[in-house]
Amino acid sequence: MTPYDALRPLVYRSELHATLKTLAQRVEVKAFETMPLAFAVRLQLPDAARAGQFSAGHIAEQLRLSLRTFQRRLSDEQVSFQDLLDAYRQSQAMKMLVSGKVTMAEVAYALGYKEQSSL
Repeated sequence: MTPYDALRPLVYRSELHATLKTLAQRVEVKAFETMPLAFAVRLQLPDAARAGQFSAGHIAEQLRLSLRTFQRRLSDEQVSFQDLLDAYRQSQAMKMLVSGKVTMAEVAYALGYKEQSSL
């Protein structure tokens, strides 16, 4: 970006925004096409958290897959259920702690840990 570009009207900046948004959507679609089961698992994790069901068996059942097929397909995508679960828990823990409205014990409980030292 040149100094002149910064002086361009906002109309041109909105065109850039639209272009970047389209590109981001394409990247999201590509990621969905290459890792559909991992994506589906990520979508299921918030519901699993609300139900307190953080097991691979529960998620596999929700996706109407046998546990073995579920594990094999995730393995084919070079990811494990535990990897996805850990990433989800870490993300949610950070969001909860940043809000400052919950204690470590509440975060641990909400994310399915038996003790806060597991965080």
